[in-house]
Amino acid sequence: MARKSSRRRSSKQRPRFSFGDLLPLLLLVLSGVVLFSLVWFVGTDDKAKDRLGANGGDLPIRNDPEIVTPVESVPVVREETPGRPRVAIIMDDLGRDFLAPQTLLSLAEPVAFAILPDQGHSRDIAEMVYLAGREVLLHVPMEPQAYPEIDPGNKALMVAQSHAEIQRRFRDLLELVPHAVGVNNHMGSRFTEEGEAMSAVMEVVRERSLFFVDSRTTANSLVVPVADRYQVAHLKRDVFLDNVAEVEAIAEQIGKLVEKARSRGYAVGICHPYPETLEALGRELPLMAERGVDVVTISSLIGSLDN
Repeated sequence: MARKSSRRRSSKQRPRFSFGDLLPLLLLVLSGVVLFSLVWFVGTDDKAKDRLGANGGDLPIRNDPEIVTPVESVPVVREETPGRPRVAIIMDDLGRDFLAPQTLLSLAEPVAFAILPDQGHSRDIAEMVYLAGREVLLHVPMEPQAYPEIDPGNKALMVAQSHAEIQRRFRDLLELVPHAVGVNNHMGSRFTEEGEAMSAVMEVVRERSLFFVDSRTTANSLVVPVADRYQVAHLKRDVFLDNVAEVEAIAEQIGKLVEKARSRGYAVGICHPYPETLEALGRELPLMAERGVDVVTISSLIGSLDN
């Protein structure tokens, strides 16, 4: 009997919880879920904008279907006026995220997309750009003078590699960026000075009926003479638009690009996916027609020149 009495006393001492007692806890959990969802689905792109171009390093990666620009929303490229000065602009270092490609696709001016082959979204961005009717370039990593302090990545073309190894690697890189109509170099201040190394590259460029745009990361580049030897269509960069990543400085460089085009008939500019660059392009490119200059595709510019 004493044992039964003890059980009854123990059961009376157990706390009882009603739904009203649990309601605050449930609301707290629900609030946390909602807050996490907002941060994940809304805040990620803002964080990407804050970090884009700040250090040129890794950026937040997303592959959500809703952030891919629908093809039908891409504006039609402005028509070229015969006889007017022409500029072609290439944006390098794409492949890390969708922010810069989406912004470029919203412009009527046909900026070319130079995509690094070893980034998280390289292939997806190449497919998106191709479906939108814009031009894809392989931004091929090459050995710089400052290697190994500056590392172009483990897929880079290096001068110590054999002729066959350079070609094997180069073909593999082309497979990682589908629909490329041409190639330009990422880094490469040492590699582009080596005639034998560039010969290995140009053989493949000719084999694939591509063109090569020399980013001119060194004044001693051999891209042009080697391309001539292999009868590869080519151009070289005239102006880096965003060495100083400030909107007004970039606008000034765009002005220099325009002046170069007026004096020679055409000019090639290269830029990078910095927020300041995207802002400057969005402001300045729609004004090009008023300045008497056409923004054209890099392939049409190369195709119109005798090189």
